[in-house]
Amino acid sequence: MDHRFDMPLASLQDAHKRYGAIAALDGLMVRQIVPARAGGLWFVGDHGALRMQHDRIVERWGPEQGLPNRFARALLEDRSGTLWIGTYGGGLNRIAKGALHTYTQENGLYDDAISCIFEDTAGRIWMGGNRGISLLDPATATPTSVQSTTFGAEDGLLPAEINGGNHSACLK
Repeated sequence: MDHRFDMPLASLQDAHKRYGAIAALDGLMVRQIVPARAGGLWFVGDHGALRMQHDRIVERWGPEQGLPNRFARALLEDRSGTLWIGTYGGGLNRIAKGALHTYTQENGLYDDAISCIFEDTAGRIWMGGNRGISLLDPATATPTSVQSTTFGAEDGLLPAEINGGNHSACLK
């Protein structure tokens, strides 16, 4: 995956000092910033996930667009271009070709709190949440259900809670 930004990283780190606050992000508590495949950056936080290019929002995923709640904690754009958004209490959301599918404990997810998401070299998705770690193969996900392998307290993962509070507790 190409992780280039629209501007050099040093400029991004300095942007607030040089240009001031970004009005489009006003009021958003940012949990994660991820480079977007289509350009710009994804900002993930308490208003869902927003993709910005330059100073404007060009894509948004929140309750108005179908997310079960506004508390997004993690985001992954996998190698196929599918967008995965983990929420705090609203499960995992898969967005492919504009269609949104939500997975919760009711349809196969281990934990409705997803605090971090990573893709491994085999294309599998690893997630951390309040109950432990989940691993899923995206190829097995259907629009209505998902299957995952889980690792929690019953497997010796102590403590099982992997949420990190305001920062990701996961490391790839």
